[in-house]
Amino acid sequence: RKKLKRETLPLPGDFVLLEQAGGEYVLYKIEERKNRLIRPAVSNADKVIITVAPLPETDFLTVDKLIIGAHKAGVSTVICVNKTDITPQGFTESVEAQYAGVADAIVAVCAERKETAALEKLLTGGGHLARQFGETLDEFVPDVFVSDGDELEIGEMKFKVLHTPGHTDGSVCYISENIVFSGDTLFCGGVGRTDFPSGSAQKLYRSIDEKLFALQGEYKILSGHGAPSSLSYEKKNNPFRIYLCANR
Repeated sequence: RKKLKRETLPLPGDFVLLEQAGGEYVLYKIEERKNRLIRPAVSNADKVIITVAPLPETDFLTVDKLIIGAHKAGVSTVICVNKTDITPQGFTESVEAQYAGVADAIVAVCAERKETAALEKLLTGGGHLARQFGETLDEFVPDVFVSDGDELEIGEMKFKVLHTPGHTDGSVCYISENIVFSGDTLFCGGVGRTDFPSGSAQKLYRSIDEKLFALQGEYKILSGHGAPSSLSYEKKNNPFRIYLCANR
């Protein structure tokens, strides 16, 4: 790809794309900013959450100003009615009536009762990663849900399900005879990333140690990316194993 001119430099807050060349990474594209804000820390924000609650009393004039400012900058707004366990009757309804069609979304949450699903869905793009990559994905319902220990038959093949949270909460691996389909949990010489919604490095390490490395016998590892490997090789050489042993 055509490289950027030397005098073209990213600003703090920019997203950039790099290309590997001769053992080095070369800047070849600066992504277009998502909004018109000039402060680096928020230059790529695409959503602002405005929290309102009866206590302490909300200054709704400030809320109005925040919404106007966000819309001018090309940023969507979400009104989050917090502490619904103590809000007086009619408070949430009045906020919804006041800001319907003004804010882009209105949600009500209660951390005390763990009623946060609506807000989490907005923040994670509906529970999937498409939005982070500039794509859209229609809501759908899976045909089958699987759980740890389930056994599936597909044609003449049989698979056992291992629930291996970490890459995401719903991550699973499948075992068929002497093959482990490890997805993005375990790679040849590495492990999956944990910076996606619901990802957890601690859960990932526990899944690998207690589920995959606990398997007896020899297995071929086929991961979601990269070269194939074997369970015995990963137990001995995977940097994660070295880290785990050093931190026990």
